[in-house]
Amino acid sequence: MKAGDQKPDFPHTSAAPKDQYTPPRKGILSMLPTACVPYAELMRLEKPAGLYAFYFPYIIGICYAACIRDSPPPLEHMMSLAGLFLVWCVILRGAACTWNDNTDQEFDRKVLRCRHRPIARGAVSTAQGHLFTAALGLAGVPILLNLPAGCTYHAVPVTILFMLYPFAKRVTYYPQVVLGFPFGWAVFICCAALEVDPFHPQVFGSAASLFMANVSWTIIYDTIYAHQDIKDDVAAGVKSMAVRFADSTKLLTSILAAVQVILLLAAVSSLINMPKKAAGENTKKAAGNAKKAEAAAQKAAVENSKKAVSEDVEWSKGAKSNAKKEEAEAKKAEAARKKAEKDALLAEEERNAPSKPKNTKTAPKKTSAAPSRGLNLDQLDEPPQNGPLNALNATGIDNALDALSLTSGPANGEKVDRHPERRFKAAYAAYEARRMPELEEEMKGLRRQQRIDVIRKEFERSPENPFNQVSVGFDASKDEIREVKQKEREKVEQRLGK
Repeated sequence: MKAGDQKPDFPHTSAAPKDQYTPPRKGILSMLPTACVPYAELMRLEKPAGLYAFYFPYIIGICYAACIRDSPPPLEHMMSLAGLFLVWCVILRGAACTWNDNTDQEFDRKVLRCRHRPIARGAVSTAQGHLFTAALGLAGVPILLNLPAGCTYHAVPVTILFMLYPFAKRVTYYPQVVLGFPFGWAVFICCAALEVDPFHPQVFGSAASLFMANVSWTIIYDTIYAHQDIKDDVAAGVKSMAVRFADSTKLLTSILAAVQVILLLAAVSSLINMPKKAAGENTKKAAGNAKKAEAAAQKAAVENSKKAVSEDVEWSKGAKSNAKKEEAEAKKAEAARKKAEKDALLAEEERNAPSKPKNTKTAPKKTSAAPSRGLNLDQLDEPPQNGPLNALNATGIDNALDALSLTSGPANGEKVDRHPERRFKAAYAAYEARRMPELEEEMKGLRRQQRIDVIRKEFERSPENPFNQVSVGFDASKDEIREVKQKEREKVEQRLGK
């Protein structure tokens, strides 16, 4: 070199001035298309050290969550989570760095180490930087969808804290503290990925200690990292713990390292002192047994419901009581009694059949002997003996028939049908319609069929029963029958003549 020549100072290559950007000639960036290189530089793909800082807390969080879980997760599941979180960290780091470069582009142009960053040198515009940040954020959504919902909830504060970090450099000397919280939050995200509640009282002590240990570790290495730009940061007005503790950084980092160790020991101690499961307890087996018991209980409830419905149907049919059997026996006894009475009346009428008188021209009128249990009032055809009847007041079918029997006679040749068996059905229906509402109030515990049985028994003894209105013995003579007729006629006349 000749005298008077200045010594070149090119930090990147020996052939370029220091303020000129030189495209990468080796490494992963050299293998990418030229248009993609600025965006790869925004994601810091050529600098894996920062990825380690992002990713290691997730590995620690997965191992911790597996330790506090009731049952250890399968190794395959843990490996799949590690792979998902690796991709998540690449995307999250790229989005955070792009947002940081876009926000700090004015500062970067004043810092020697940062002036050749893509946005600071103009290779990527501000709008393109924001669009790229949004695209990376959307790229992380499918990863969260493959994880439990709790991971999404924890990802929200992580994203917010990374977005606040560039602004913290402007208002406080402790931006590294703000940066440490999203790094430490990886513990909570991993717990949610393995469906463990890190805020449960039994595990919160160890989870909080591990979280703060990660925060301390982040503060330590980022403070040391910021020392390389301390002169430019002071000139540009960037605040950091490196600027604040420029003369006592070793003391600060030593204290933070001691705090980190203490927090790690506290986390381990909390894990050791966690309540252990009872001997022989298997959480999965217990959960399975609980589900089986619940299924059995539901099945038993369905069976009981079906049985109750079946019993209700049986009650409604009378199958759960002796009412049906008693009713059948009562019908048989009634039929037998009616048959016996009918046979007795037929035999009596055959014995007492009137013969033709010797000194009379006309024989007594022969009445139709319809089989019945009581006296047939069709034979009340004699003329009234006490003179003409007064006006009769008859209401109801029975009274009307009685009045007709008094006013009708052989003179008009009409015959009134007084067969009690013909009137039995209508009389019983009227009696049941009247008594059913009364029994519903008197005997509320009975079913409808039981009330009907009670009404039927009452009607058999009731004077409203056509068979119970007039009766004579089966061996009554003709004169006794005539006397009964006369008395019945007089009763009807007195009742209807009022």
